[in-house]
Amino acid sequence: MTLKKLQKKSAPAKNNIALKSAASIKKIDGQKALNFWHIFYNRKRAGKVYIVETNSDGSASTPFITVMLNKPMQGKGIGSVAFAMACTLSRLPAVYAMVRKSNIASQKSLEKAGFVPYSKNKAGQDILRWSK
Repeated sequence: MTLKKLQKKSAPAKNNIALKSAASIKKIDGQKALNFWHIFYNRKRAGKVYIVETNSDGSASTPFITVMLNKPMQGKGIGSVAFAMACTLSRLPAVYAMVRKSNIASQKSLEKAGFVPYSKNKAGQDILRWSK
């Protein structure tokens, strides 16, 4: 699904979401930050989204995305638009996300943003993949 179609489909969120780059952030939890944005909804801070390089098993670095929304901003369709916007803005050919099976809201959000099932990690979490 394209970003424009997703914005139209995410009824309350629509075009009221903006990402503002925080390029000065270089590391998150010890991992190299490729991109970091603050999420704004109706000009109010809604959360953050970032992409980090992960290579926990010694393999090549892989870009993983995380969206963290403030509690009052959850359930409004912001997450799926933020995932899609960040992936597009990153200009990376592929981005991955890890999600627990019990986190249904995040799974739906990722799928709406164009992520598809890819594999599972050693802890049994689902890994989804977005690609251009």
